[in-house]
Amino acid sequence: MMRYSIITPTLCRPTLKRLCDSIDAQTNGDWEHIVVVDVPPPKFNAERQENLDAVQKDARRKFHYIGKPHQNDCGNSARRFAFAQAVGEYIFYIDDDDYFSDDNVLQSLEKVTGDWAIFPVLSRGKRCFHDPPGIHKTGSCMFVSKRVCQPIFPENNDYSADGQVVEALKKNFRYQAFPDMRPLVIYEQANHGEFEIVPEAKRKSRGGLIRYASDGLTIDWNDYN
Repeated sequence: MMRYSIITPTLCRPTLKRLCDSIDAQTNGDWEHIVVVDVPPPKFNAERQENLDAVQKDARRKFHYIGKPHQNDCGNSARRFAFAQAVGEYIFYIDDDDYFSDDNVLQSLEKVTGDWAIFPVLSRGKRCFHDPPGIHKTGSCMFVSKRVCQPIFPENNDYSADGQVVEALKKNFRYQAFPDMRPLVIYEQANHGEFEIVPEAKRKSRGGLIRYASDGLTIDWNDYN
C-alpha cells in the first residue's frame, strides 16, 4: 500500500508551484498528490491556468476539477472529494499556500506508526505546536492520520472544519505527539480565500483587525472587513 495521500484544495494561486516543488523534492517518494481545483468556470481565467501549467508534471500527482459553482465552503467539499480518491495508508492535508519545510518531511513521518499524529509547524515565523490537539488549535497541516480512521470533512462552510476532524479523531483514537520534531510545514501568511497573498500592511489599510486562532493559522473570515 502507498504510504501517503497528500490532499490539496487549490484556488490555483501562484504559491501552488512552491508547494508542489516541496513535495517533489521529498526523499521519500511513496506518495500520491491529489490536487482539487476549487475554482468554478466563471472564475477560472488564464492567470489561474498559467499557475497550474507552472507545476512540474509527475505521474503521482492527479488534478481534479470542481466543475460547477457552489457556496464558498473553505475547500471542505474539495477535501471530501479528494479523500474519496485517496488510496494511501496515511492522509496528509496541506493547502496551496503552505509547503514542506525541507526534503525529509515524509521520511521523518515514518516515525508515525499509530492511528494519527501531531507535529510542529512554522506559522508566520513562529514555531507552533499544541498538545493536546483540538479545534482552533490544530490546523489541517499539523496532523496526519490513517485513512481508515480519518473522519470525512464535514459538509459545512466552517473554516474550523479541520478542527472538527481533529476533535473526532481525538474522541475515537489515540494519537502520537512529536513535540521535539522540527517544524515540518511552513505557513507564511494566512490568506484564506484570496487569490494572492495580501501583505499585512494592506490588510490593515482595509480597516478592521484580523483575529488569528491559537494555532496561528486560522483567521475568522467573518471578522475581516
